[in-house]
Amino acid sequence: MHLHAPQKSVLHVAWYASGHGFGHATRSVISVRALLDYGYRVTVTSTAPAFLFSDVVRDFPHSFTFRVMQVDTGVLQRDAVTVDRTGTIARLEEFLSPGGVAERFLESEPNWLRDNAVDVVCVDAPYTPLCAARAAKIPSIIVSNFTWDSILLHLADSGSVELVRKVTKMYSNASYLIRMVGHIPIPAFPEPKPPHCVDIPLVARLPRTSPAATRAELGIPLGTKILLVAFGGHDLRETLAASAVTALPDDWIALVVGPAAKGGDTREGSRFRYIADPSSYVPDLIACSDVMLGKLGYGSCSEVVALQKPFIYVPRGDFVEEAGLLRLMQQYGHAVEMPWIDFCNGRWRQYVELASCWDGVPKEPVVLGGERDLVQTLQTMVAEFSCDRK
Repeated sequence: MHLHAPQKSVLHVAWYASGHGFGHATRSVISVRALLDYGYRVTVTSTAPAFLFSDVVRDFPHSFTFRVMQVDTGVLQRDAVTVDRTGTIARLEEFLSPGGVAERFLESEPNWLRDNAVDVVCVDAPYTPLCAARAAKIPSIIVSNFTWDSILLHLADSGSVELVRKVTKMYSNASYLIRMVGHIPIPAFPEPKPPHCVDIPLVARLPRTSPAATRAELGIPLGTKILLVAFGGHDLRETLAASAVTALPDDWIALVVGPAAKGGDTREGSRFRYIADPSSYVPDLIACSDVMLGKLGYGSCSEVVALQKPFIYVPRGDFVEEAGLLRLMQQYGHAVEMPWIDFCNGRWRQYVELASCWDGVPKEPVVLGGERDLVQTLQTMVAEFSCDRK
């Protein structure tokens, strides 16, 4: 159902999404679609895979534009759960160096914003566009549950703290904060709840097809128990090669999403099934599964909570966003921790059995539709900014 079109002139929203993983892009798609449904124009800038926005391109060919451009650095990872501290800080230093990507972006982007009559900048959650918006004298909004300086400060040593503080200073250019569920402290908007901050309900993708239809397409009988294994596109081939059939309880199969599929066991009778297509719509797979196994990322957490599926997570010690996402899972879902060593060695059975015992009743009721609140909040914030400028 489309929202009512605005009475005032159509706003042009420039939305910048981090290219780290899929989570920023997939949740951005939900909010961007809500803005387009409302009648706004939206230009998304990101290094995330373009296929994540393909449905929006198809449905809104005249009001949606996608640009490929680096606007932040995220973090580097050695594997699905291990952060490369040294590499992450080195890449940030190169990005922010004199004459580097960030400096060149800030030389040209304010002009692009003015030339294209952009009314508001939204970020999830790059920092450089906030500086460009300030230079162009237009409002900017952080739409996220965290900002990268929180992550980077945890990774920095004494020699790189000042570098990270530059990132925090760039975030401080934001006019407003729309804070998502599962948030952690955001340095540019100090706690307790800062001014110019609005909290919104859960933003989550929902299934497009019924569980029965998805299982039929996959050739999996309705009575078969499914463990969905997904780590945000990370390659699990070496890890899963060491996992024996005994990793699963009796009468269960594992449905593995991602690059692992390219080297997976395809022998008849194997209890590991593989989906190699990176554009597979994960909410449909979650809906047809009984338990999900992965890492604490916003996309996975929001989707298992929305669909009330138990979640087994392998912790990522250096990714401080996890604290907020674990709180999200404990309030609205069900999470079971599996140590990385047990994941690698195929000792999954006890965790699967424990997770599958959940009765499906969360401690607190789940409220969806944060994207609708976002549209209304954005409209109010833009109007407020215009009044303040008069």
